[in-house]
Amino acid sequence: MCDRPRDPRQTQGVTAFIDELIVGMVNLRIYGQRHPRVQSVLEQLERKLRYLTPPGKESLVLGLAEGYLIHEDRPLLDASLSAPRLIHALEEMGCSGIRFDRETDQSGFVVFLMALEEGRKRKWTPAQTESELRLKGCETISVLEQGSFDETTGLEEKDRTVGAVMPAEIPIRLYQDVIEQLQTLSVDVCRGNQIDIAPAKDQISTILKQLHQDNKSLMKMALYESYDAFTFGHSIRVCFLALNHARHLTDDKDVLESIGLAALLHDVGKVHVPFEILHSQTRLTAEERREMEKHTWYGAQVLLELDDPEPMAVASAMGHHRTLDGGGYPQLVKGVPITAATRLIKIADVYEALTAVRPYKDSMSPQRAYRIMFSMKGHFDPVLLKHFILSSGIYPAGCWVELSDGRHAQVEEQSGILLRPILSFEDEDEEYRLDLSESDEDLQVLRVLSTDEVANRIAG
Repeated sequence: MCDRPRDPRQTQGVTAFIDELIVGMVNLRIYGQRHPRVQSVLEQLERKLRYLTPPGKESLVLGLAEGYLIHEDRPLLDASLSAPRLIHALEEMGCSGIRFDRETDQSGFVVFLMALEEGRKRKWTPAQTESELRLKGCETISVLEQGSFDETTGLEEKDRTVGAVMPAEIPIRLYQDVIEQLQTLSVDVCRGNQIDIAPAKDQISTILKQLHQDNKSLMKMALYESYDAFTFGHSIRVCFLALNHARHLTDDKDVLESIGLAALLHDVGKVHVPFEILHSQTRLTAEERREMEKHTWYGAQVLLELDDPEPMAVASAMGHHRTLDGGGYPQLVKGVPITAATRLIKIADVYEALTAVRPYKDSMSPQRAYRIMFSMKGHFDPVLLKHFILSSGIYPAGCWVELSDGRHAQVEEQSGILLRPILSFEDEDEEYRLDLSESDEDLQVLRVLSTDEVANRIAG
């Protein structure tokens, strides 16, 4: 089952290609096809497609099943989480995938991206979308109808092999819906349109309910390891981390929902930061750093212009880079306090930034991130930081770990003893839990499994 070896570079390349598609879809909506940013994305798409289809390989095929993008019988979790607009457009058309021929050029990508948007609005079928592509001169991209994906890719027993590695316990739809809302909000901000945060408020209520019912599956999202093409994933994971922390401090639903919304929107001002600075892969110059720091002012201004501004969200957008000892940015009138919600969100923000993948760094372990945060004297509320570590854990809920006896287990929740969480096991089709803090067994957690190790384990 699913024993075909994978080249990690190939998987990463496909994910990077999909990331460029999403950037293209969003930037095309904001700027139009002649804008330099859109032209840059088109160049990247053409280049990445050539890399993924070396001589002898005629096309790149992406499948679609159960909300996941699939490549060579493997669900692309990172790409699927960040690409709801692409996925939803294909689903609404009744497509089972897309085929990009090696010869696809920049003009073909433009026609395809515009056809996706138009097809979604008009509720086109795959045949109608295909007809539009051909009418506009694109002969090298095809949308696949239901039932044609197997034939195109040559896969056998698709339902069994693909289904076997679907991380079904992850509430992927919830994550994708929030990503799409943030994309829409960002487009509206860039165009100067009135923004509507009511849908985001509704999603916060759903997130909170999910945390109470099954925090393991939701907090697993905070372990998402791919580079985040628009920082939307960062905002969502900060929201999850902040809410998980806050729910251990209060059970006031209104307060929790306000914290969740403030965390989700804390970086909304980044939509006004030049794209080249926001996603620079080199160290920023002093001038670029000053421009980046303006996102706190931009964010507060955007949120203040709402018909009914949320005070907690405005304060967090403005203050999440300030420090308790008076440092950070922006510099405000002396004596202006940092609210408790902002201090809490600041901890989640820095922790996520340290543990996430960036163009210039790999992910960092929670242990190392905590050590760094403790060394940043004067930056964080020490009581809140200690409580964050206790609620999030050295081994966060949702991650898979290897034990000293060689077994693999999934972390369910924290036990109160950092190095001894509560685990779940699958043994001969039977599931059971073990609280290491109360166990007489001489078991220890050795390490956290990588994403590829988890996928291979599930695939058997």
